[in-house]
Amino acid sequence: RHHARDKAVGLLNRLTRERPGYEKAWLVLGRLFAEGNDLVSAVEVLENGLKHFPDHPDLQANLAWLLLENQDQITRALSLAQAAFEKAGGNPGIADTLGWAYYHAGLYAQAIWVLTDALEKEPGNGFIQFHLGLSHYRHGSIDNARHWLEKAGQTPQAPHFSDQLERALADLSGRPDTRGRESRPADMPQMDLFSSPEVGEEEDSLVPQWN
Repeated sequence: RHHARDKAVGLLNRLTRERPGYEKAWLVLGRLFAEGNDLVSAVEVLENGLKHFPDHPDLQANLAWLLLENQDQITRALSLAQAAFEKAGGNPGIADTLGWAYYHAGLYAQAIWVLTDALEKEPGNGFIQFHLGLSHYRHGSIDNARHWLEKAGQTPQAPHFSDQLERALADLSGRPDTRGRESRPADMPQMDLFSSPEVGEEEDSLVPQWN
C-alpha cells in the first residue's frame, strides 16, 4: 500500500513539474500527502497549485481544511473557504469546509446555518452531521447537539471521527440545554477533540471531506 502511494506521489510530482496546467494532479497529490499525514507537503502542494489556479474552489477548500489544523491560520482558512463557497456553494463538501471554518473561528451561528444547508443537500453525510452537532454544542443547544452527534455515529463515516465523537457525547452527558445564547456558555469547558493524530494513525482521518 505504501509502495503504491510512494510510486503515485513520484509520478504526480513529475506531472506537476512538467504539466503544471493539469489541475487534477495538484488535487490528487495534495490528497495523497494528507492521507499519509504529511501535512507540510500537502499544504505546499496546494499552495503551489493555487499559484497556477488561484480561483479553483477545490484547491481553496482543501487548503482551508488543512490550515484549520493550525490555530494561527484560522483567518486565512476562513477566507479561502468563503472564496470556495462563493464559487461552488452547492457542493456539500465545500459547504462543510466553510461551516467547519466558521466553527474554528468561533462563529457558531454561521456554522449552523451553512452546515444545515449542506445537510439538506446530502442528508446522510456523517461528517456534516458531526460538525453540525459540535456547532450546536458550542452554541448552547445541547439537545440538537446530542441529536446530530448520535446520528453521525450511525453513519458509514463514523470510524473517521469515532474517538472525538465518543468524547463529545461523554461531555454532553447531563448538561442542560442553554439554547438561545449567542456564544459558548461560560460553564462549558473547551473540549480537546481535534489534536492532530500521530503519523501512521489510521482512524480519525484529518481530511474526511476532500474535494
